[in-house]
Amino acid sequence: MIICTPTIHHGRDLCDVIVARKPVLVEKPIGYDCPPYISGLIMGARSAKPNLVIATGFMCRFHPQVQRAKMLLNERYFGKIESAHFKVLQRNDKPEYLRDGVIRNWASHEIDIARYLLGNMFVTKCSVLTSQDQDTAAVILMESIEHDCPVQIEADYTTNPEVRTFLIRGRHGDAGFNLNNDTIAARNQEIWDQTYRDELKAFFNAIEGKDAGPLADGVDGVAALQLVMDIREKAGLEDEQKKNV
Repeated sequence: MIICTPTIHHGRDLCDVIVARKPVLVEKPIGYDCPPYISGLIMGARSAKPNLVIATGFMCRFHPQVQRAKMLLNERYFGKIESAHFKVLQRNDKPEYLRDGVIRNWASHEIDIARYLLGNMFVTKCSVLTSQDQDTAAVILMESIEHDCPVQIEADYTTNPEVRTFLIRGRHGDAGFNLNNDTIAARNQEIWDQTYRDELKAFFNAIEGKDAGPLADGVDGVAALQLVMDIREKAGLEDEQKKNV
């Protein structure tokens, strides 16, 4: 099963699929809120069926620039990591009900890229701009636990043409990565299209017990969602879960 409903329904839909014990790929984010609830669903499902595939749709892991950064980190090209800076600045023309705020939407991909490359994070600060009851721009500050270094994420719903880059600085060298670095628009779109194909291939390989590659599993999805909720709390945004209680 592939869940690609509006974000607010992801938790409910994931629950239905897990009850049916079906392999599932949930488009990001894995839930709208309440990471402990999603985590409990996954733990319960895995206790009943240990090999059940539960994946999160973080296709950016498959982007060649992200994979290049992962290779350089594995080869210790940077030495001691000193900082990292991610940007996802792009206009959002989606219908209002699909926007969910820039932190849940665009930034959740960058949060996952940062975790994939630099390990687990904790949130130190976030400043936001809001419009029509949604966060439309954010500057997020986190710390990588593994590398003991600051990580910054900038995201907005207004920049056109879009900017999607990241920079990793290390004691031995720096490197910048541009996820939209091809000057031919059709070629650039082909790269993004390929990330979706690779993600689905990895999903089916995981179901068949083959090498899944950099597929984000449900635990990765919950970790990213927890950071999303922590970021919203640091920014002083209203917690929908508390509001609904």
